[in-house]
Amino acid sequence: MTIARFSTPGLQNDPQVVEDMVTIILNFSLHDSNKKIIGDDPEAIPFLIWALKSGDMGSRSNSAAAIFTLSALDSNKEKIGKLGAIEPLIDLLEHGSIIAKKDAASAIFNLCMLHENRSIATSSGVVDVTLRAIGDQSLVEESLAILALLSSNYDMVELMIEFGGATCMLQAIRESECKRSKENAAVVLFSICMYNRTQVKEIEADENTNGSVLASLAQNGTPRARRKATAILEMMKKTKPMHNRHSSC
Repeated sequence: MTIARFSTPGLQNDPQVVEDMVTIILNFSLHDSNKKIIGDDPEAIPFLIWALKSGDMGSRSNSAAAIFTLSALDSNKEKIGKLGAIEPLIDLLEHGSIIAKKDAASAIFNLCMLHENRSIATSSGVVDVTLRAIGDQSLVEESLAILALLSSNYDMVELMIEFGGATCMLQAIRESECKRSKENAAVVLFSICMYNRTQVKEIEADENTNGSVLASLAQNGTPRARRKATAILEMMKKTKPMHNRHSSC
């Protein structure tokens, strides 16, 4: 299969034609046997990225969806990242319609499964955008999944701390009704505590002031959430002065 030539004069000036072509690529990309063919076409991914930057909202959303499906292949993940899709995806995550935001978040998550793309996403502002989305209650589940994926990296965790990540994660644990979201928030919070022990006291103060959400999660969360919450509570115990630990004697 050869993707139609996207450099045809006037083609990119017709929003409907652009959206139709993006949709064709999206539909083809849904079939596993086509993912490598599309990825190997020298014009397909660059066209999707162009539409992601310059198309109307429908084209941008469908471009993000196509990038999501194509990025199921690791070879496509690398190409898509190197060709510059991540920054416009983050812009769509921040400014798109709710459907477009979800498509962008899914694509970003898939692309960040490849370590090389995580630094690109971070330098393009993904930490700030996802934390604000969680604070605004606009895309909590998807944003937490992205942050949990990034939280194994020290520099990325430091950025999360800089943008108020600990408070944001505690808020998510308190307010989210989704067990997977609570789990991902606990994963991020645990990384924050591991990489920056000064955050433990702040988290403990929040725990004491706003209710024992971590203690509750340690009892009622998913197995992974329980492990992370329990580990954070243990860190809190270790930060207490010795005389406080034996105050009942």
